[in-house]
Amino acid sequence: MTEAMGWIDENWMFVAPPLALALFLYKLQNAPTGTGRFYYIMAWLALPLYAFHQFEEHGYDLYGRRYHFINYFNEMKPLGVELIPRVVTIINLVDVHFCFGVMAVLLEQTGNPVFGVLSHSL
Repeated sequence: MTEAMGWIDENWMFVAPPLALALFLYKLQNAPTGTGRFYYIMAWLALPLYAFHQFEEHGYDLYGRRYHFINYFNEMKPLGVELIPRVVTIINLVDVHFCFGVMAVLLEQTGNPVFGVLSHSL
């Protein structure tokens, strides 16, 4: 970690899992009955599951390395660019947490299971 990193860049992966799990458990209490229940639960379950995955990828990996994904990605340079913590934060908070949430809300509001599928496809 560097001093240039802000608090959010350094800690979002620790805050996201418990918040996403709490939101899922809250939404589970209001889950509809009938055929839409499965899609509703799967759409909201995507948030905590992915948040726990992000903890392992960006918090501490299985070897105890802190924020090792950036080093791993930058060694490979699959896109010819290097990642910095701010870009990883933006990608994960906006694309994953915000978009998963929007898709789950759209599914909840419309009952259309396509939004639940889209939340898993982003």
